[in-house]
Amino acid sequence: MNDAFDNAHFLFRRHQFVGHTEATCLACQAVYAVTAITRWIDGGTTPVCPRCQYDFVAPGRLAPEVLAAARARLFEPWEGMEPLKPGDWA
Repeated sequence: MNDAFDNAHFLFRRHQFVGHTEATCLACQAVYAVTAITRWIDGGTTPVCPRCQYDFVAPGRLAPEVLAAARARLFEPWEGMEPLKPGDWA
């Protein structure tokens, strides 16, 4: 697949949102105005979704097939895994 998500880079930076009026969260699939993003982490460079609080926000409104491909790359490797319990990482 040769698209914007080919390198599995899902952390978009503030400068990539310049010129976009909308953003799409890869985690919760919400689409909202870029101005709705009020929280930026990593020194103010990485947007956090105002709906689900994950940092998988892409600039623009993604086409359904692009969103599906990005979500598959991002989340499918972990499907079926048991969540960690507090003692698992100690």
